Amino acid sequence: ERLVASCGRKAAASTSTAAPADAERLVASCGRAALEQLVLSSLRAGAPISLKQLEGSARPPPARAAVRVGTAVAQFEDAGPFSLLPVDLLVKVLENCYLPVKLTFAIEVCKGLRPLRFVADLWSVVRTSLQDAQRLGHHYETVDWITSRNLVRFAQWLPDADKVTELSLLISKGFAPDDVSATLALFPGVERLSLTGQGMNKKILTLMAKVQRPALRILDLDWGQVGAATVLAVLKTAPSLESLASHKLSGDILEGLAKLLREARQGGTPLLTRLRQTGRYAENVTPFAGVAAGALFPELQEFTISFALRGPSPPLPTAPLQGANLRRLHIYDMIYGFTASDASPHLSDASLACFIKTFVSGCPRLESLCLSHGRKYLSRGETL
Repeated sequence: ERLVASCGRKAAASTSTAAPADAERLVASCGRAALEQLVLSSLRAGAPISLKQLEGSARPPPARAAVRVGTAVAQFEDAGPFSLLPVDLLVKVLENCYLPVKLTFAIEVCKGLRPLRFVADLWSVVRTSLQDAQRLGHHYETVDWITSRNLVRFAQWLPDADKVTELSLLISKGFAPDDVSATLALFPGVERLSLTGQGMNKKILTLMAKVQRPALRILDLDWGQVGAATVLAVLKTAPSLESLASHKLSGDILEGLAKLLREARQGGTPLLTRLRQTGRYAENVTPFAGVAAGALFPELQEFTISFALRGPSPPLPTAPLQGANLRRLHIYDMIYGFTASDASPHLSDASLACFIKTFVSGCPRLESLCLSHGRKYLSRGETL
């Protein structure tokens, strides 16, 4: 980090056309791996990093260029009232629609809209779910508007499937593993991948583990009751992983992932910056595993987790979570809510104070903090 800062200062000083603030902005827009490559090349060449090198390594801004159909078409012909709309406007509207609506416009509405198939920006993000991905219970949704076989046909229908950067497939029960694997193979350039749903099984994961995904940076993955070895075989195919979300995180998975990422970087620090548990019933992650995540992933900036403690005084770690880079810490449940009516899962005041100190005191750069003690669920015949 000192080398990166030093070379960043040299880059700013070595060019007369860029203000220091511009150099700082460029450094901030570069990924950690890209900065390391710049530092190594600078040391080997014995020369400071140039502004041009920084610009070449910076990630492009999220803003998109103006949309065109093909190369020159400025409007849709013979598309009825839609012919009166600017192409950019119609595409922007459709970008915010669910995938079935996009397909309806591109295939069924009228022949004049068939060129929508060739608008890359319209298909750069592919999601099969019809619900908000952040909605609680999203993983229990059933996708019945498309079959797994038609999912393959859709991927084959897209002229630029290799340019899709974000793919979100909600796998329902009954989806054929071979179809899921064939669909994934048609999207080789995906950087953000979400594979969730009740249909995720060992065969799908086993097939996934056979394909390397060097471009994959963000992964949301369900794996049901599959063992850690199968899951880690999939994670091994993504050596550049920066974000992991799952319904079934566990201490074994976190330890195994940290080992894989270190090996992929020849012993270097794992670059994982975001770790998120998507389910609230978290019996596989203990506070001890939560604290260990800080040491396993020193670059961690966002950590969302839940626990299933049983009060009033459960065993807790004595060493604090070390989150030197942590900005967001969200703990949505501390306690296990499904207990007998005559038992209380709530933490005692002393345990609660110890828990908060353990998870907060070692995180000096926090900007967003959410702590929820949790709730107790009662059957209809029970009373508090």
